[in-house]
Amino acid sequence: MTDPAEWEALTEALMTHPALSGIGAGLLAAVHLGLARDSRRFAQQFGLSHALVMRECAELAERGLIVATMPEGRAPRYDLALSPAGLAAMQAASIG
Repeated sequence: MTDPAEWEALTEALMTHPALSGIGAGLLAAVHLGLARDSRRFAQQFGLSHALVMRECAELAERGLIVATMPEGRAPRYDLALSPAGLAAMQAASIG
């Protein structure tokens, strides 16, 4: 399990990225650290509305920072992975 302080530090570092909101930075950090691999889990773990997280995922995918895919036959949710641009944002934040 990742230390919550590690997630907080990474989220704060990502907040300098001009295309990221606070939720977006937290979402990217959670995906990178393996805390959340899908939108529903992120919403549950961080006490957010799933609809709000789904909108943020769509925006991040549109900006090319994540790859968000919706599995067939399931309740609406996105499976999440960092895109090459998302990985570059991690490097720009000086986090492996």
